[in-house]
Amino acid sequence: MSSFSQSIASSQNSLRTKRKWVPEEDVALVVCTVDLSNVGT
Repeated sequence: MSSFSQSIASSQNSLRTKRKWVPEEDVALVVCTVDLSNVGT
């Protein structure tokens, strides 16, 4: 995983301290990040 998507996951995690970051959300985040980076290239 790129450090870019890791930093997004970390910032999302710190914003939602009352919620646990579940693997399904992490997968969806990575998929969206990859799609965005593919569109941008």
